[in-house]
Amino acid sequence: MPQLITTNFRVYQASEFVESFADTSNNSIYTFIGRSLPWADENSPPSPSNNFNSEREAWESVVSLKKVNSNDVRQVIPRYDWAAGTIYARYNDRDTNLFSKQFYVLVLPEYKVYLCIDNNNGGQSSVKPTGISTSIFNTADGYKWKYLYSLSDTDILKFLTRSYMPVNINSDVSAAAVGGQIQSFIISDGGSDYSSTSTLTLQGNGSNFAGTPIVSGGSITGVTITNPGSGYSYANVTVSGTGSNALLIPILSPYNGHGKDLHENLGAFYVTINTRLNYSEGNGDFPVLNEYRTVGLIKNPLDSNSNVATSTTLCATTKLIAAPLSGTFSLDESLVSNVNLSNVTILSANVVSPNVELHVLPLGNQLNNSIAFSVGNGITGQSSGATGRIRQVIDPEVRRFTGKVLYIENRPPITRSYDQAENIHIVIEF
Repeated sequence: MPQLITTNFRVYQASEFVESFADTSNNSIYTFIGRSLPWADENSPPSPSNNFNSEREAWESVVSLKKVNSNDVRQVIPRYDWAAGTIYARYNDRDTNLFSKQFYVLVLPEYKVYLCIDNNNGGQSSVKPTGISTSIFNTADGYKWKYLYSLSDTDILKFLTRSYMPVNINSDVSAAAVGGQIQSFIISDGGSDYSSTSTLTLQGNGSNFAGTPIVSGGSITGVTITNPGSGYSYANVTVSGTGSNALLIPILSPYNGHGKDLHENLGAFYVTINTRLNYSEGNGDFPVLNEYRTVGLIKNPLDSNSNVATSTTLCATTKLIAAPLSGTFSLDESLVSNVNLSNVTILSANVVSPNVELHVLPLGNQLNNSIAFSVGNGITGQSSGATGRIRQVIDPEVRRFTGKVLYIENRPPITRSYDQAENIHIVIEF
């Protein structure tokens, strides 16, 4: 049976996902970083697999987690910066591929967004749209534009990337929106032998449309619209007078008008999550001087007390406080105990005189991924040869392999440092 998942459904799913972050009684969603060990090809990380094993592997590498708040999440759309000489697609309610086309633009440095209503029959755009009028306006290059919204400083800093930009609802534009207007026409066939006395008649279920055909060389090349009318959900056009065979197709604005619901109008079925990592925040929950290669999202992980975690940051590593006997431990080397042969990877090694603090994770494919270090155990770095004796074992703040892994992304290595903050942008398409 033929069926279709509409764009509106995708936008609805994106909207529901964004709203879920505000429901803190049921949702506690964290961004995680992980994997300090290198990929086989550092420039081409492997694609995660959509299976349970891939989720386990992601959890095995998790180093730190940071809670995502509702103000860290926005619906976004692909970013298209206005540039002279570009042919922009016009809004077309009949175009099944509209949301894959550049039918709106971001104008810099004003950071204003405009909708292309008419592109002068596929001509190049050479005049930058400006202003914040709620009415459609013409530019000297034959284009028609409609101002939609502007980006705030927060929008620019948190959610604007090279490829995506956030969607806002401008209250003035929304209030001025009129549904079912006819603001442009597709000239499917200009016909022949028409004259300046030719007239245009529109039949439909709306009212008050008025326009006259533009005739050049006996063919109809456009329509001068003096009143776009309103309330049309269907319309047909006939041209009277001399001439024949013209076929004009009216383009109808959304039923609630351009700008009333921009998430639907612009196809905002993408969501951006912005998580900022500030140095070694969380009292060292985020180790520095090492790399991470995996980022992702986990919903409702459990804390060390088996409750749904709510802390701002969570450390997923075991911390060993040891007295160094000799040598210097190296990052990413294996660490073994002289008692129980536990084998882990060192993520960070910070000397806090007279001790050394080691953040460690179990190596993959170990039984239950347990870390059985105990106070008094001797430890040895397998590459550095450094040795020490454990004085304290601090368990992770999160129970590993709990909650639901929602998203996994493998990236080339990102190196952290003491004076560095990072903005992690995760973009999800629905």
